Amino acid sequence: MQRFTALDTSRPIQSYRVAPSPSTAAGLAPSYSTRRDVSGYAPAPLVVDVSTSMRRMDDPRERDRAAIDRLAAEVGAVSISSSSSSASSPSSSGTGVRMIPPPSSYSSRPQPAGPHHHSSSSTSASSSSSTPFTPPRSGDRPPSRASIVISEREAQIARSLQVIKDAQMVDICFLLDCTGSMETYIDATKHAIGRIIESLKQHNAHLQVFAAFVGYRDHGDVPQHVSLDFTQDYEHFRQFVGSQRAFGGGDGPEDVFGGLHMALSSLRWSHATRILLHLGDYPHHGKEYSSLPDDFPGGYGPHTEHKLMQDIMGKNILYFFGKITNNTDLMISRFATHLGPIPQYDFKQTDLAEVIDKLVSTSVAVVMESMVMTSSLTPEAKSVYAFRKKEYKICKVLPVWHDVSVHHGTMTSFNLPASIEAVKAPLEARKTEGLMFKRSYEPFDEGADRLVFYGSNLSNRGQDIVLKEFKEKGHRVNSFEHYLVYAELQTIASYLAGEFNKVMHGGKKIVFLKSRVVYTKKQKQDEIGRTIQVKRYFMMEPLLKGASFKRFNSNKGTIAEFHSTLEAFSHYTHAVTGGYLLVTDLQGAEFDDKFMLTDPAITCQDVTRF
Repeated sequence: MQRFTALDTSRPIQSYRVAPSPSTAAGLAPSYSTRRDVSGYAPAPLVVDVSTSMRRMDDPRERDRAAIDRLAAEVGAVSISSSSSSASSPSSSGTGVRMIPPPSSYSSRPQPAGPHHHSSSSTSASSSSSTPFTPPRSGDRPPSRASIVISEREAQIARSLQVIKDAQMVDICFLLDCTGSMETYIDATKHAIGRIIESLKQHNAHLQVFAAFVGYRDHGDVPQHVSLDFTQDYEHFRQFVGSQRAFGGGDGPEDVFGGLHMALSSLRWSHATRILLHLGDYPHHGKEYSSLPDDFPGGYGPHTEHKLMQDIMGKNILYFFGKITNNTDLMISRFATHLGPIPQYDFKQTDLAEVIDKLVSTSVAVVMESMVMTSSLTPEAKSVYAFRKKEYKICKVLPVWHDVSVHHGTMTSFNLPASIEAVKAPLEARKTEGLMFKRSYEPFDEGADRLVFYGSNLSNRGQDIVLKEFKEKGHRVNSFEHYLVYAELQTIASYLAGEFNKVMHGGKKIVFLKSRVVYTKKQKQDEIGRTIQVKRYFMMEPLLKGASFKRFNSNKGTIAEFHSTLEAFSHYTHAVTGGYLLVTDLQGAEFDDKFMLTDPAITCQDVTRF
C-alpha cells in the first residue's frame, strides 16, 4: 500500500472529496489527493511520530515497537504507533486474545534459591544465617503474563513486517523454448520487460525486481542452452533477449529438463520472492509426456523429473506456466503431482502486440501473487508450496435446493458501534437460536484461506447467502473465537464505511456486507462406534449476484487495482480514529454507484486485538 496524505484531524471533518492526482492522469504511479471543501488547504503528508526519544529504549518491548515503526516505514505501510500508556495497558483486548490478569502480589510467588533465599532442602545452619532477606526491587519484578503476551505479539508483528519487506525483493526468471516456433514469444519478452517493471512499480513502488532469462532448444542445436543471470539492468536484459534467435527443434519434444536444470543451477537465486515463468509449446522427450513423434521416446538427458521438482520446491521457487498449445498438458499434469496445482496462463495468441500485452499482465499477476504468498510464510509454513495444498472440487452451479438437506444452528452477530470512540472497545454481540439453512455440498470458490459455499437462509425466506469456512482444521484457526474476530472487524469496517459515506462528496459509496458467524453441530459414529459431536463454523453473508469479485488492495503492501475512493477510505479510517486503526485488504465487487466489500483486514494500535 502506498503512503497516504493525511487529513488535518485537528479540525472537524465536514466534507471530503476524492480526486485523482496529476500523476495518475499522466499514467504514472497511482496516488491520490484529498481536499476539504470548506477550507481548500492541501493537507501535509502523514508523519508517524515514533517518539523514540520519549521511550525507554532499554525496554525490549519498546525496541520491538520501534522496529515495527521503522520496518513499516520501509515497506511503505502506514505505521500506527502506540503511546507508552496504551502499550502498557492490556485492558482493551478484543476477542482475539484472552488477557490473563497479572499476579496480585509478587511476594506470593515462589522465590528462586540464591544468596538471600534458600530452598527447603537447605541445612538448618544455612537457614539460620544472619544474612537478612532483601525483597526484590520493583524493577526486578518479572513481567506479568499480560505484558509477556503483548511483547510476544509485538515481536511477531516486527517479524511479519520484516517478512513483508523481504518479499518485496523479487527474482523472476523467464524460461523460454527458443526453437523455431517461438520467435513471437522471444520478441514479446524483449519488448515487454520495460512495461512489466513500470506496471509493477505502479502496484508497489517499493518492489525491487531482478530479471533473468534462460532459453533452451533440443539435442544437437548450438547453442542448446543460453542464460542471463538476475539483473536490474533492464536494457541489458532487453538486448540479451533480443539477440536470441528462434531455430532448431526437429521433432516435437524439446530439452525442457535441460532448461529447467540451467535455471535452477546456473542462476543466483538470492531474494525472498522467487518466480520461474515458463513459456513453451512442446513437452520434454519421453512417452510419459506426450504421444508426439519423438526421437528420444525413452527420455533425453541426465536430469530427472523428480530431482528437478524437488529442487524447485527446495529453493522455494514458484513455478508458473504459459500454455501455448495442448501438447504440454500431460507434462504439466505430471509436474503438478509434485508441486500441487500449477497456475497456467493462456498464451495461444499469435499477434506480437497481443502476446506482449498478455506477457505484461501475466508477469504482474504472478509477481503480485508470489509476493503475497512469500510474505505469508511463517515458522510453521516455511515453504511457499504449503499454500498450494489440497485441490478442492469446485462446483460453480447453483444447487437445486429441493434436493439439499436442512441444517440447524446458532447465529452470532455484532451490533454496530455507537460512535467512532466505541470502535476501540469490544463490540456487543447477540445470538440467535433456531437458524435453519441449506448449504451446497461442494464449494463454488476458494481463496487462500477459506472455501466458499452457496447457501439458502430458510429463516429469512430463503435468502441467497454464501457460507465461508476456513480450510485449516486446527483448533486455533477453526475455532468459534477466530470466526468472531473476523465478524467483529467486518462490523467495525461497515460502521466506518457508513461514516465515510456521510462526509465524502462525489464518487461511489462503500458498503461492507453484513457478516455473521454460524455454528452447527451434529452427532456421528467414529471408527470404533462411539458417538461424537462434530462442530462446524461458517461466516455467513448475502450472496453478491452478477458481480465480478476483485481484490483492490492488500495488507501486504500492494494495490492490485487502484481506486482513489478506496484508498481514501483506508486513510480516512486511520485519520478519524486518531491513528488507532486502519482498514485495508479491500476486496469485493464494483457496481455503478458503490463498492460492495467483504473480508477486510484491520491494522490496530492495540496489538492484542484482531
